[in-house]
Amino acid sequence: MHFDPRDPDVLYAVAYQRRRHVGMLVAGGPESGVWKSTDGGENWRDITGGLPNGDLGRIGLAVSPIDPDVLYANPAATEDRSGFYRSPDRGETWVRMSDYIVVDPQYYGELYPDPHRMDRVYAVDVFIHVTDDGGRTFERVNSRFRHVDNHAIVFDPDDPDYMLVGTDGGLYETFDRTRTWRYVSGNMPLTQFYRVGIDNKAPFYTVYGGTQDNSSVGGPSRTDNVHGIRNSDWFITHGGDGFQARIDPDDPNIVYTQSQYAGIVRYDRASGEELDIQP
Repeated sequence: MHFDPRDPDVLYAVAYQRRRHVGMLVAGGPESGVWKSTDGGENWRDITGGLPNGDLGRIGLAVSPIDPDVLYANPAATEDRSGFYRSPDRGETWVRMSDYIVVDPQYYGELYPDPHRMDRVYAVDVFIHVTDDGGRTFERVNSRFRHVDNHAIVFDPDDPDYMLVGTDGGLYETFDRTRTWRYVSGNMPLTQFYRVGIDNKAPFYTVYGGTQDNSSVGGPSRTDNVHGIRNSDWFITHGGDGFQARIDPDDPNIVYTQSQYAGIVRYDRASGEELDIQP
């Protein structure tokens, strides 16, 4: 949902026809599209005309904060018609500027126009990409020493060089328009655990878990350290997107962990060995 900053009754909404089950994803259909209301949501009309014909997937949409007549869209489409589109007249017509599309539109695709420069737009993706010419060309911004998988950007209205970015690994800020980054640390509970498991180790059992894009990890349930459980007490058993963790009931050093694309690994705490055992 997006608003015209000059008129709160002008709304834009994106519909995404999607169906997902275990082992199956339908990431688009004829009911995906862009809709517009000029009366605060009482009535809506389809403004998808000019975007690709046929079934559409997820559509990233944004309104220019400098010239709200200009809209940007990044639809996933069939027949190689995905791309970056620009509308100069509040969605009445669309022009395909390039074939740029994010790596996986079901996970990424949000667009963030820069409030300080017209037609500069950032697209969040595994790596952030930016266009300075309304979508004709894109380049990848510097991501050195920063976590991948980007999902949100906040600008400082008073500082054109400042950006705050939300990723799967936390928050990062830049004071020089992406040339360098600073990790915004602090005790923020950002890690999302999909599943957890425990071993039979005594006197303190170990807790294991698979996390969303932050590896599979293990850590003690208790400690005799005067400072309590520390970050350094935790360790990684396998990288990627973690899922289920299971521990040998007779040998707490043997840990079985999973990752995306059905990866299965046996990790030996004693030796540090990771062995791929995917069938």
